[in-house]
Amino acid sequence: KHPLWKTLGFQGEDPQTDFRGGGVLGLRALLYWAENHTEMATKIINTQPEKVEHQYPVSTAGITISAHLSTFLGVKLITLNNKSKPELKGISESPLARAISRTFGRDELDAEAL
Repeated sequence: KHPLWKTLGFQGEDPQTDFRGGGVLGLRALLYWAENHTEMATKIINTQPEKVEHQYPVSTAGITISAHLSTFLGVKLITLNNKSKPELKGISESPLARAISRTFGRDELDAEAL
């Protein structure tokens, strides 16, 4: 727990609470976004308002988008509590996960990647 997590676009000082709905897929999507679109991620994070009561913090929004897209596409999420279940392993390495993570750096979903 640390106050700087809020600076990175999480709702509070403990980012684990933001990952409840998006699980490992949300984490991997944010990691992909930060590693592959670093300049854009830095700009967005640095320009979000300090007080986010009326806005959705960027990291939390990314996790939520991942969760909604996976639900829409019928993919079960690996959560922090069920990551050891064999039937769920490998989802975060799937083309779907990569396609969802690419949406963090594009205006629209890359239909070809799905």
